[in-house]
Amino acid sequence: MPPTPSFFQPPPDRERADDLFADYLGFLEARNGRLEDGGWQTRAERVGALPGREVAFGGGFDGVAFNRSYEGLVDTDLTPEQLALLAFAKMNAGEAYGVEVMAVARAAQMARPEPIFQVEKVLGHEETFHTQILVGALQHVPGLEVVGAWRPAWPLKLLILALAKFPPSMFHPVLLGAEISGVFTLHWLLGRLGTLFPDDPQVRESMEQRILEVLVDEVGHVAYNRICVGAGGLSAARYLSRGVAQSHDQLTPELTVLGFDHARQSMDSFDYADLPEEVRRAAWFV
Repeated sequence: MPPTPSFFQPPPDRERADDLFADYLGFLEARNGRLEDGGWQTRAERVGALPGREVAFGGGFDGVAFNRSYEGLVDTDLTPEQLALLAFAKMNAGEAYGVEVMAVARAAQMARPEPIFQVEKVLGHEETFHTQILVGALQHVPGLEVVGAWRPAWPLKLLILALAKFPPSMFHPVLLGAEISGVFTLHWLLGRLGTLFPDDPQVRESMEQRILEVLVDEVGHVAYNRICVGAGGLSAARYLSRGVAQSHDQLTPELTVLGFDHARQSMDSFDYADLPEEVRRAAWFV
């Protein structure tokens, strides 16, 4: 019987890297569509089918209160459901910020023909799609308009600066740590959503579907970066993932209020096998 896959098992032999990248590119094309056709029609149709304004959150969210907390969490009387919606908005903003900075910083690499960089280019497009998926949850709040001035917290700015400036030997271990932390955080939030929106189950299900959609991608991103690092890089990534998870106290304090600070104490024991079966079945992982 083959061993259970693990984020922390020894990375694949680098001699297999180009073959694995080619396999991953094939998976990405089947999942998303062809970039060369002017867009990812397959992905766009799937994301477009997610529930939107037709499913309304009955609890409401005053626009002034939302945008005040979007700039910085100051309200102490928000419901857990409102905190979850804010978390989606801020995670979206953080993702968009990272995509924008890295698209410029890594443009030369992503224009190169080597498989490692061709995969990186496609994954950048996936990250862009994540911003549409996450912010789409706000459609469930009737009349809500996001006009607050979100600003990246210092841990995010430091992480993105490091990724933009680091050489390849450091780039992929840092990115792998961030991706592992992201998978853990999304998995935890998915479970937390299961306790929320008791009066609006369709809203909860929509938000769960959005997380599942992103989680499948992120597992593949972990696999890609595992191929790019050696055993030492993997150890560094595991250590760094804890720091990225800790940074949510500044990045997304809504998660902390919802209980993430206690949940991340179990991060060391979290692994691939803890993911929902539907994610493991749909994701690409080596």
